Order: sequence, then structure tokens, then C-alpha cells
Amino acid sequence: MLVVDDNPAFREVVSELLRAQGLDVAGHAGDEDETLSAVQRLRPSGVLLDLQLPGRDGFHVANRLAALDRPPTVLLTSSDSDAANQSLAHDCGAVAFVPKADLAGADLRSYFSPGYRASGGIGGRPAPDDGPRESG
Repeated sequence: MLVVDDNPAFREVVSELLRAQGLDVAGHAGDEDETLSAVQRLRPSGVLLDLQLPGRDGFHVANRLAALDRPPTVLLTSSDSDAANQSLAHDCGAVAFVPKADLAGADLRSYFSPGYRASGGIGGRPAPDDGPRESG
């Protein structure tokens, strides 16, 4: 997993949350350039991506990631719960949007499962986990 947010303290908190749910956090990034570099270097299977980044926003970054030969699964988040919806998330190649306030109560592992992507990734709730997925 790669955690992308311009706030280092938030990156650490959400990294612990992801680890507690059994996901491996391979790195962090704070903007578009750092994200693209880290994805090429680390090849994470998933990216938790904040929408409100300095420079280009998370929608733009998600579109860039979706265009890669082997795109990671992207889950969008924001402190602004109205910043996106499931349709907007899908339009930029992400599997879903989860407001930051809801991350602690969300089954984040399910969003990154193959079963969730196969179910279309839209609808507000993750599909059941279909078993282990390579984390990273």
C-alpha cells in the first residue's frame, strides 16, 4: 500500500489503521510527483489517495495511475465528505470514495480485495473479501 496525503501526521495515522487491518504499507507520498515516483519504485498493489493535494488534485493523480500498464487499486479519501461520490471515484479509475471521517470504521482491506474490483467497486460498501491479496 501507498498512502498519499500532504499531511505527514495523517499519513502515519492511516498507515497504522491499514496495518491493523492486515495491509502492508510500503510507503508514503505527499503530492503528484512523489506519488508517481513511489508507484514506479515500490509497485504497490493499492493506493489510499487524498483528493486535496498541493498542485494537481487526487482526481488527476488517480487518472494518471489508472493509465499505467499495471495500475494499483486506488481508494479516494478527503476530509471534505462532499468532495466526491462513488460515481466520480469510478470515473477517475478509483474503486471508491471514503471520507476521512469514515476511514476508522471502514473495512479498508475489502476495498483492496480482488472481489471488490470485480464487483465494479461502486455502491458505497465493499464486497466481501475473496481471500488473501498480495499486499504492498
